[in-house]
Amino acid sequence: MKIDLRKLQHLVTVARLGSFSRAAEELHLTQPALSRSVASVEEQYGIKIFDRGRAGAVLTPAGELAIEDAEALLGRARTLENNLQLYGGGHAGKVSFGVGPMVASIVLPALSVAFMSREQRLNIQVSVKSARALLDDLQDDRIEMLFCGIGQMRAKHDAVYEVMGSIPLATLVRGDHPLTRLPVITRDQLFRYPILSAVEMSNDTTSRASGSFICDNYDVLKNTVLQTDAVWISSPLMVQEELASGRLTSILVEDLERPSEVEICLARAESRKLSPAAEAIIDFIKDYFRTGISAVSRDQQRL
Repeated sequence: MKIDLRKLQHLVTVARLGSFSRAAEELHLTQPALSRSVASVEEQYGIKIFDRGRAGAVLTPAGELAIEDAEALLGRARTLENNLQLYGGGHAGKVSFGVGPMVASIVLPALSVAFMSREQRLNIQVSVKSARALLDDLQDDRIEMLFCGIGQMRAKHDAVYEVMGSIPLATLVRGDHPLTRLPVITRDQLFRYPILSAVEMSNDTTSRASGSFICDNYDVLKNTVLQTDAVWISSPLMVQEELASGRLTSILVEDLERPSEVEICLARAESRKLSPAAEAIIDFIKDYFRTGISAVSRDQQRL
């Protein structure tokens, strides 16, 4: 087999960046050396992969097919490398994956304790970003998989999606908020106060509310709702102690159409075989949603 994985990585990087100069900089090569590497592949197989011009490096139709196959092959090669490290030396392997901020706050504390308490030497790297940024990381093969709210996912070529479970949602205010003194709360009354959220809200909500604050840092959002009259749409799982103590409370808005839960979805590349470490992470998260979150949700309903 004459395929050179190093040269394939050169091709994929040029295709991703659309520029030989930027690709050379990222790969720590001189531009002439990178150009010779790409040209050698084109000459070896008798195809033109890039059209070079003022617009940069543009894939030809044959080049698009070649890059798609190259990305899949490089992904499988990285998986093989991780697995070979697993099979030798007693390592449990390495896994890189991404999670949205809500999943990070609710699931990661239990996951880190569970896996760092095991005897196997497992190397875990987690990126906490928006779903859009994580999908880009998945596309670029920087992570094996990601876990985010299904409503934040966008269709992606060569991706497999699977629902892991759901996280309950609630409308939260501080314990002595003016809304808690009303016998019935309507949407118009709710919108007299600022709205807090970790994700972008509909234009209707932001235009009607008395201000909004969008931030994916849940500690900041919790501190804000505790100290102001703002209303926070989030999960009660994030603030169990505050709800139990009465510092925060959940309110019902009779004419507000809002989902009672958000489904959390796994996304992974269809062409890439998951590592054993990734499979273990998926099994843990499935079980956590089936047992841990369900039990906590039942306890919250009794408060």
